[in-house]
Amino acid sequence: MAYYPTKHLLITLFLLISQISFCQDDIKIDAFKTFNFRCYGQSDSIMLPDDCVGPRYYNYEEGCIISFNSPDSARVDILCGGDAVLTINKAYVVVDSILDNGKIVSSSYYDKITNKYARKDYILNSTIIYENVSEEKKYEYNMLFNMFTEDRKTN
Repeated sequence: MAYYPTKHLLITLFLLISQISFCQDDIKIDAFKTFNFRCYGQSDSIMLPDDCVGPRYYNYEEGCIISFNSPDSARVDILCGGDAVLTINKAYVVVDSILDNGKIVSSSYYDKITNKYARKDYILNSTIIYENVSEEKKYEYNMLFNMFTEDRKTN
């Protein structure tokens, strides 16, 4: 997937409008950063909170897992390959799933002991998850994941 600067300008505009529309005072446009990575041999990017570190690549025979971590212990993983499954910690329980043509395309999770959230989305030949996200950051991660997955549906 190619890098399009115009796409990121539109995403920034979307974030600004979303902030105004939803009165989310704690979300700041400059709090996000575009992270570039390679998946299936092609350049790609994802917007995440600017304190994230990555990408880190964990290669295996059929592909790789790309990982981003933040100081508050939140984690984002992207699976680019076959014969592997990204799993959510067993302490999380499913709170919502979205179906498309009878297939689960997104599931949201909650861990009541840690009060943390997780999400798993299936996109084309990839899977993306976030895990260990606080209540305060859940909206941001969901918004960023929605943009990431919607963009891949149109490409």
